[in-house]
Amino acid sequence: MIYWITVYVVYWLFKIFFSLKVKGLENIPSKGTFIIACNHASYLDPMVVGCSSRRKINFLAKEELFKNKFFSWYLKKLNVSPLKRYSSDSRALMGAIRKLRKGKGLVIFPEGTRSNDGSIREGKIGVSVLSFITKAPVTPCYVKGGYDIWPPNSHFFHKGKLAIFLGKPLGLSLVREGRKKEDYYEFAQKIMSHIKALKDKASYGYD
Repeated sequence: MIYWITVYVVYWLFKIFFSLKVKGLENIPSKGTFIIACNHASYLDPMVVGCSSRRKINFLAKEELFKNKFFSWYLKKLNVSPLKRYSSDSRALMGAIRKLRKGKGLVIFPEGTRSNDGSIREGKIGVSVLSFITKAPVTPCYVKGGYDIWPPNSHFFHKGKLAIFLGKPLGLSLVREGRKKEDYYEFAQKIMSHIKALKDKASYGYD
């Protein structure tokens, strides 16, 4: 109940104040496991993805956000799990794998952290590892406008428009048998290239 109430409220706040547009919603599978791989330039990005989906989604967020007891409780109600950054967090990884194997959805920001200038940076291989282990298709995603509305180090929202573009899911057919570390990297870069293509599409406007 808390999850869906939050989704409803956030969606309409974004719709009213930032003219939120959702493109390609049909590319989120209606059933079965899936991963959404998204660019990350603002704290708004996870909220935009979450409120745009008709299915429940799981998230990973830096563990520093869980220090406050009430906020920690609320984040967990929103399917957000803590993640230790800048290290190999096997507990968070195994938790994500369990959720995906149960047919749930997971949002990942392959860049690892927010972009300081709004640009899309190189993706890390974590998204490839999770996709390979769980056989989850990866839906590339681009959120437009988050950086302009709430850039890093800003304490206030700015005027702007929000849009989310979801591309067609990428399957494991893109990866050859007998995987090596290079294959994980190659698939991660393939995902990032699709996110960049969505950015190019978004540059033509919201229609």
